[in-house]
Amino acid sequence: MRRRGGMWCTIVIGVVIGALTSGCGAMGNPPQPLAAQTCPGNNPPFPCEQLWCFNTASTPEIEKLGQQIMAIQNPYCLHPQSGSTACSANDATTWPRELTNVITWKYLTEFDFGSKPWLTPAGPVNVERRMRIPYLIGHTVAQHHKRPAPPSAQAHPPDSLSRENLLIGYEITSGPYDIGQEWEDVTSCDSQADSIGYLAQFVVINMKAASDTKFFYVKSWNNSSNLTAYPSGSSWWFRGANISVDYSFTFPVITKDSAGNPHYGKIWVGYEGGGAY
Repeated sequence: MRRRGGMWCTIVIGVVIGALTSGCGAMGNPPQPLAAQTCPGNNPPFPCEQLWCFNTASTPEIEKLGQQIMAIQNPYCLHPQSGSTACSANDATTWPRELTNVITWKYLTEFDFGSKPWLTPAGPVNVERRMRIPYLIGHTVAQHHKRPAPPSAQAHPPDSLSRENLLIGYEITSGPYDIGQEWEDVTSCDSQADSIGYLAQFVVINMKAASDTKFFYVKSWNNSSNLTAYPSGSSWWFRGANISVDYSFTFPVITKDSAGNPHYGKIWVGYEGGGAY
């Protein structure tokens, strides 16, 4: 899925637009509803789900970050009040799902730039950049059909799937932090699933100072002294609207500009939702 100039972009736009409109009937013909549990497990059409994957033998840091975002910290896996979990960090079939494929959810991601204050559980912080990424969660409360869907080829099927958003922001801090290595490139981990590293990489290359071109993780970025979770809700600003966030966490990062000057910051990851865990 590497960009190969204008021709690649033109082809992809055609594919995505075709996928987005394929569920709509021609003028005068009503759209046909998507049947329950008909999405294939590999290369599904929009708006079907797809599983995430990660390398089990040797998990790189970029995939560990993806696991934190999608499963370990996600309130649709970890209930903030009870501490009970419905997901296994080592079993991606129990996680919330990818919205169709990497191309689709990247195109549907919204961005917002310019310094704005966020009222976080840790107090007000100035957030320089913001992004809103869609993904799919399994509802046990909201239903799509009169009866629960039968088991499918994908393990642990939810009763109903629904779109949710990650609301993510970048805060400039004074640091300094103990620099680790550059975040790794994403590698394939399953022929029928996309690496969770794509999600994490999309976050770290966009949540940065404006002039930065290199991206590093902080040593022990995911231990309790660096990664901080906030189970209480808050309201974050995005494109002129206040968005309710049920649960959030933050972790430090280091970036460098083209001259090699380090910049220190924190990435905030918030989970929108109605508390329907």
